[in-house]
This record gives sequence, structure tokens and C-alpha cells, in this order.
Amino acid sequence: MSETMTYKMQPAGHEEPAPKRKYPEPDKRLKRWFEKQLNAKAFAVKDQYLDAVKSAKGLDISVAEANALLIKYESNPRIHYFGGIILSALYNRSNEKVMIYDLDIPLQHFGYELPNDRILVNKGRVGKYFGQKSKGIILNYGLTEWDVATDSHGLFLNYGTSGLGFGKTFGVAINFGNIEELSIFSAHGYAIDYGTHTDKQKKRADVNYESLKGHERRNLEIERIMVHDDGVPEVRNYLQDLKQKLEKGKNDHEKTIEIIKEFGEQPAQKIKKELNELFKRYENVQT
Repeated sequence: MSETMTYKMQPAGHEEPAPKRKYPEPDKRLKRWFEKQLNAKAFAVKDQYLDAVKSAKGLDISVAEANALLIKYESNPRIHYFGGIILSALYNRSNEKVMIYDLDIPLQHFGYELPNDRILVNKGRVGKYFGQKSKGIILNYGLTEWDVATDSHGLFLNYGTSGLGFGKTFGVAINFGNIEELSIFSAHGYAIDYGTHTDKQKKRADVNYESLKGHERRNLEIERIMVHDDGVPEVRNYLQDLKQKLEKGKNDHEKTIEIIKEFGEQPAQKIKKELNELFKRYENVQT
């Protein structure tokens, strides 16, 4: 029987705190590879990621083994910045379709370029730029720092706590938990907040949006609906139905995954398409 390491997780999101999990002791080959990546010369994020993916060819690694590597090297001063990119490469190369991160190690750039056939569930704590350029599905039940889902094309559901810059996406980002700021004017897709509305949102919802770009106008209209329960009736009804479906998963990531399956293989694109069609009908009537 292999050696194991244990890691006590912090309570995260709305889910019940998980029991202490055991992780396998990483083998020597994996440790050598991880050390080499961790101590490599700093490149741009994309180059660092591509190098990690290329060098990981031939490595048969599970999510549990990847997490074990993080625990092993948690004290390394480079882990918080470079660990996220390295872990993203390992997660994305694994054969697991649903991947769970449950550690209290706030990695930057974690979830980078998540493939569109993967689901990443955060029940721990992650750093800045979580889910950057992701094409897959990310469920957050834990804690994140700022700028989540930046330049992503997938679906990001927040049931936990997230920092500033939520929703700078080309896909769909939806909040059911706590966020510091909703970045509707930086979203080229849709940023939807079903959580607690700030004074800034309440004031912004009254802004005249005629001079705004299409995606800015539509996101502001959605915010107006969320804050004042007023706006395009068809869009309001759609958002209410969407909320009723997705909020059922706030306490259970497995339930959320089952619900998301109803939206097909590309849920973010389906939600975008349906909202776009509703807005186009309304805009055509107005003109």
C-alpha cells in the first residue's frame, strides 16, 4: 500500500464541509517533473501553460495525484503563481471529466483553458484569474480572488464567494453566492447576478443605455431586471426560469451537474443563443 498524505479542508461555499481526504504520495517521476516545472524560467502565462502540457505527455496522472503534488510543495514560494498553470495542465490532461479541487492553496491562473468537455468544481480556495480562457464548466462552491472567468467561453456558476471583476467573459457567468463586483461592461457574453445587489448596481441600473454597445446594453438590461424586477418581459421570464433550475444546485455540485446536462453539450452557448434571440426580437420591435 502506498504512503498517503492527508489534508484538512476549509468549509467552502454552501455545501457541507467534506471530511478529511487522503491523497496518494506522488511518485518520484511526478515529483521530478513538478519540481522542474515549478523552477522553470518565467514565461508569459500561455507559454508556461503550453510548455507544461507538452512536457506532461506520457504522464498518466489523476486529479488526486495532482492535488498531492501541491500539498507536497505547498511551502515552495513559487507555488501560488506557477502552481495554477502547472495544475491546469495536469487536470486538463487527466481522463477525469469531473475534477474537484478542495485545497486551501490559492493558486493563480487555475482552471486555465479548461477544455469544453470538462467540469471543474472548486470547494477550496483559489487565487486570481480563476477559469481564465476556460471553455468548460466551472462550479465554484469555495473562495476565489478577483477576475474570475476572464476571457472564458464556457459556463461559470458561483455558489460560493468571489472577489472583484466577476463576469469578464465571452461565455456566461452566473452568481448565486457572494461577489464584490459584477463587471457587466467587461462582459462580451452574459454576466448575471442572482445574489445580493450592491448600491452601485442599484444606481447603475438606472443609467440610460442607448449609447452603449450591444453586449453592454443587454447586460445592463439584465441587471435592471435583477435589481428592479422590471424590463423586457420575455427576458425577465427566461431569467426567472433559469434561476429556478440552477439554484437547486447551490448545496450539491452533483445535482448541479445533472441540471446542466439539460442544456446540452455546450450550456453557455445555448444560454447565450436563447438570450440573444429574445433580445433581438425586442430590439426589432423597438425599431
